Amino acid sequence: MKKAIEAVQNKNMGYKKAAKTFAVPRSTLRRLAKCTGESLDSVVHKPLGRNPFLIETIPNIILPLAPTLFAELIRYEITEIEKHVKKQLLVCSGEFSRNKILDALTFLRFNPFVFSIWRLFNVDITLPLTLFTVCTTYTIVLIQLKQLY
Repeated sequence: MKKAIEAVQNKNMGYKKAAKTFAVPRSTLRRLAKCTGESLDSVVHKPLGRNPFLIETIPNIILPLAPTLFAELIRYEITEIEKHVKKQLLVCSGEFSRNKILDALTFLRFNPFVFSIWRLFNVDITLPLTLFTVCTTYTIVLIQLKQLY
């Protein structure tokens, strides 16, 4: 690769001929030959390819959303439990078990699963949108206040 870059930079060969002669990729040779201000060793040992965009951004997106996803999974399981208890109410024959099932349904009705942050934001699937809305609102307020002063 060094010899190919030197040949192109000294204008002894063109990109196509140097790529064929030294068996290197033409596009890589073109990109590395344009780096004239750096030493040849540092140019040759540069990592190839782009920075891993998705590998860095996916955790930044998934990690803040993980609590909301888990809260929605828990809420779904609670609704499934409630459906199961209602089916048991239809099937049960004893008065004692019927009263206990009604107590369970009453408990589930009066104590829904709601997890909140500072009693201000509910942790559910709408949390990211709510936080985005709050940030947008305060950004607009700051812009308007900046115009006053």
